[in-house]
Amino acid sequence: MNKLKNFKDETGAVAVLFAFMLVGLLGLCALVVDLGSAYVYRRKVQQACDAAALGAAIALPDEVRVESLAQYYVDENGLDGHNAVVEIKDGKVKVSYKGTLNNKFATIWGNKTTTVSCEAVASKDQAVEASGEFDYAIFSGSPDLPLNMANGDYYVEGKVHANNKLNVTTHTKATQYSSVKGGNLDVWNTEVLYKDGDVYKSRRSAADPVLCDHIDMPMYLGDNMWALVDGKIPSLPAESYWTKTISGDLGSWSQSGKDFKNYMAAGEKIMLTNITGSWFDYPLNIKAPLYIKGKGSLRLQPSTVSVANGDIYIYNKPGANTDLYFPWGNSVINGNVYCMSGDLVLGNVTINGNVYCAGQLRTDGGKTTINAPDFVYANSIKTANDTEINGAVIAEYDIELYGGQNTANIDSVLTVYSKHGNIKFGTANSDVHGIIFAPEGSIDCVANVTVYGSIIANEVKLTTARVTVKPPVRKLPFDTTDPNPKPKPSKKTKLIKFW
Repeated sequence: MNKLKNFKDETGAVAVLFAFMLVGLLGLCALVVDLGSAYVYRRKVQQACDAAALGAAIALPDEVRVESLAQYYVDENGLDGHNAVVEIKDGKVKVSYKGTLNNKFATIWGNKTTTVSCEAVASKDQAVEASGEFDYAIFSGSPDLPLNMANGDYYVEGKVHANNKLNVTTHTKATQYSSVKGGNLDVWNTEVLYKDGDVYKSRRSAADPVLCDHIDMPMYLGDNMWALVDGKIPSLPAESYWTKTISGDLGSWSQSGKDFKNYMAAGEKIMLTNITGSWFDYPLNIKAPLYIKGKGSLRLQPSTVSVANGDIYIYNKPGANTDLYFPWGNSVINGNVYCMSGDLVLGNVTINGNVYCAGQLRTDGGKTTINAPDFVYANSIKTANDTEINGAVIAEYDIELYGGQNTANIDSVLTVYSKHGNIKFGTANSDVHGIIFAPEGSIDCVANVTVYGSIIANEVKLTTARVTVKPPVRKLPFDTTDPNPKPKPSKKTKLIKFW
């Protein structure tokens, strides 16, 4: 019996020993889990420092931009860029980062956090230039469709690139040809330009286009262009905003017509609703905003020269036309035109302001000039007469420019951007200062076009045309660089080990 009693006492001792061993096992778990987390976190911090040092070094010796880029790349790698320490010395940039990681299990031993410190050093000649600037004069982005420059006459002071084949078989000059899938250049008719000081000279080249990697469509250009429109379209003023309302026939013999004339002279804010007459024997000389509210096709046609000083708002049913047509020349609208619903047709008028149309914008009859400080925007755009546009032309879908000259004066830039459609030039002697951009569609030139900028599209069609592309000579109203450039390290890129 005494022996059995002693055995039971020994069993209790083992239980106590196991409890002590369990504490040790928990401590080992804390070591493994928290050390593993610290290792992963340290790799993350080191990668952020490496990317920040490489990305920031391209801006040397601009200290402000170096610090900004370093913080940006630290942020992009999932850390707080404001906690990065950036130092510049002897043509090198050092990025240091100290981070704190909360422990999971080691807190039972009193170790609540783990501190990790990393740094990286790079110099400019070892950093890779960020891919922020898109510097191609002609760019065809489709991987399935070739860029054919045939049956025309082309002069390009810049690079020509295709993500498919590039075939040049007519009289063409460019500084560089590149293609993902090869193609050919006609040695007898093709020249490569080179720059001698400020002068472009040319030499014959029998070489095929340089083979290169696929280049992504620069979609950020569209975002930068859209910023010209975004936030600048006002809401339609409430009906209580308008001081006078007129309906019925606007003929000069009618009471509505007489009221309209008197209200304009008094500077009233007039709302025209359900009007039936289109011709009136007096000028459209408004001195305040005008609201045209229609229920179908409507044509405002003053019989004499008009000078409208105020914004014009239009609301019609979708698909219905509202015509602002001035039979007599020298009529001017000094204000913006906002067609919030329906289509808009302009004729024989000069508009000194922005133009917005929720439907299709067309020009028809007489010379139409739009001097837009910011934009001419519509769902689709078609010019069919002598039209001059000074400003950025932006549409959701197709843009067709025919029948006149689309140019730019000294103070304005014409950039043409179709978000989801095609752009077609059927206009003689068109000048474009800026970028012609159709990232999802095609750009087709069937007449003479001079572009001081770039032609960029999913498909570029240059047939039976004379196309000249030269470097920009004016500052564009939007940024042409990628706002979030990413460094692309090459085999020659390496970090410096010593500060």
